[in-house]
Amino acid sequence: MIASLIEAIRQAAQLNSANQDQKIAVFDADGTLWKIDSGELFLKYLIKNGLIRDIPSHQAWEHYLAKRWGGEADVALDWIVRQAVGLDWTKVRELAEHAFKEIPNFPYFPEIKTLINFLIDHEFQIYVVSASPKWAVEPGARYFGIPRDNVLGLCLKEENGIFKDELLEPRSVGAGKSLALAAATHNMRPWVAVGNTPSDLSLLEIAEFPIAIRSAAASEKIFASEEQLYEVACARNWWRLRL
Repeated sequence: MIASLIEAIRQAAQLNSANQDQKIAVFDADGTLWKIDSGELFLKYLIKNGLIRDIPSHQAWEHYLAKRWGGEADVALDWIVRQAVGLDWTKVRELAEHAFKEIPNFPYFPEIKTLINFLIDHEFQIYVVSASPKWAVEPGARYFGIPRDNVLGLCLKEENGIFKDELLEPRSVGAGKSLALAAATHNMRPWVAVGNTPSDLSLLEIAEFPIAIRSAAASEKIFASEEQLYEVACARNWWRLRL
């Protein structure tokens, strides 16, 4: 399947003559590049080490789940990012690296790595746009050869190098994903866009070659969202890939 997908991209993009400015590919992170949720991984590390800043650490996971799956997903996502208030880039990246290293076997998707390797070999610029904190996504993106400057995720504004309690706009969630990508690429549209839920629609809708991923089992909470995107992809005749 991945070989067929790569050949379809090769033909669609006409790689031998494509304008270099068109060679942008964008991927969602969690559920698209890998199986884990980067933001949740970071949060669990903070909880384990008693580093939650605003509520007792032993209450933090249930607090997050209640928001995340209780109709306040944006609040939950922002709350994870706000745990970095008062810290700087060096510290949050150190924490994110420690959290990443605690994964016994990084559950990346080999098919997607093969696709990204192909795109890199053909001089595509690869971007990741995620609703997880930027620093939490960077370690996994590095595994795919994606530089951290090309990782776009939720982040906080800074003052004198210290994170403030204010989200940086545009927020890389839902429609904000395409806005974040546009800001990073000077409004260049991606040739390839890959995502797994309706939150990624704003990226897929502007791409020449949109790809919808399904990676969740039926027992997982994210399964229903992936099925929603799959139905859209079927209706619009986008490429679909089951991992």
